[in-house]
Amino acid sequence: MMDEQFVSIGKAAKMIGMSIEGLRHWESAGVLIPMRTLTNQRRYRVADLQALLPEMPAIGQASRCLLYARVSTKKPQEAGNLDRQLGRLTTFAGEQHWTVIAALTDVASGLNEKRRGLHQLLELAQQHQADTDFPG
Repeated sequence: MMDEQFVSIGKAAKMIGMSIEGLRHWESAGVLIPMRTLTNQRRYRVADLQALLPEMPAIGQASRCLLYARVSTKKPQEAGNLDRQLGRLTTFAGEQHWTVIAALTDVASGLNEKRRGLHQLLELAQQHQADTDFPG
C-alpha cells in the first residue's frame, strides 16, 4: 500500500527504544515481522511499531535480570576481559530497559563446580529475583 509508512531497522529500534539485535530476535521469534526490500533490507511498518509503544514501558519496568561473567584465570581478568564481558552485558540490559538486580563474576574454570558467583546467581534465580519471560 502506497500510503503506509515504513522505516529502517535503525529508526524502528529508536522509535520503540530497543536495540537492533532485539528487533532481529523479535523477527526470528515471530513477534514483529518486517517487510523486505529488493536488496533484502528490513523495513518496519510505522503502524506496527506504534501499536507496540503502549506496551513497552510496562514490559521494561517489569523486566529484571541477573548478569554473570566468568574468565578462567587471573591473566584474562588482569587483561580486562572480565570487565569487558560485564560491560557488554550491562549495555545490553540497558538497551532492553531491564533492571539489573545483580552482576556476578567468577575467575575459575568452567569445570570448577565451586564458583561462588554462579552459586549466587542460581540462588537468586531460585528466589525469583529475575524475570524469566522477558521481551526481545
